[in-house]
Amino acid sequence: MLKHGNYLSGFLRPGRSLLAHTAMALAAVLLAYVATTLWTHGRLHRQLREAANVRRIQSLGDVLAKSVEPLLINGETSTLRRLISETGMEQALDVCQLVIPDEGVIAAANPSHISVVDLPARWPVLPSLDAMEHVSNGYVNLRIPIQVSGRGSVQLEISASVAAMDMGTAQALTVQMVIAGLALGTMLLVYHRARGRFLALGTLHETLLTVNEG
Repeated sequence: MLKHGNYLSGFLRPGRSLLAHTAMALAAVLLAYVATTLWTHGRLHRQLREAANVRRIQSLGDVLAKSVEPLLINGETSTLRRLISETGMEQALDVCQLVIPDEGVIAAANPSHISVVDLPARWPVLPSLDAMEHVSNGYVNLRIPIQVSGRGSVQLEISASVAAMDMGTAQALTVQMVIAGLALGTMLLVYHRARGRFLALGTLHETLLTVNEG
């Protein structure tokens, strides 16, 4: 009994508790794991959202190109400009404009970019115009050629951000990190309080053993 008591009190003395070091190491590992998991989740979510935004803007460009062609054929310049302007603002596009090659901009989300006031009756047909799609640095840039029957060739230019980390996602990840930190902090607090009680019990046990020996 005496031998067991001495072992228990020695194990519970400050600086000699292997459990303390193990618990702190475990807490650090858990915190690193939670942080890595949340970072990976956020990165994957951002990549999926960016890919979805690229597809959305591509679809928007295709629909808009089909919509402007009959307006150009019929010479409805005011309706054309209103369509381009409203689309640019509603879809938060950085650039949304219709360009007549070698002439200038006939319609744009930013009216100050318009350089062709009146729609020409005819302009050159350029079958060599190529479609362009480029995604870089969080932006997608589109150039869509349109052959307008009886008029000529135009190209629709669109540029937009595909950044996906919206405020809702950022706040959700922050809340998860805070919850994980609080959980680990609570675990350590409970451990330290329990360890303090065990130390007190060990000291009391050692005192009683000393009194018994005396």
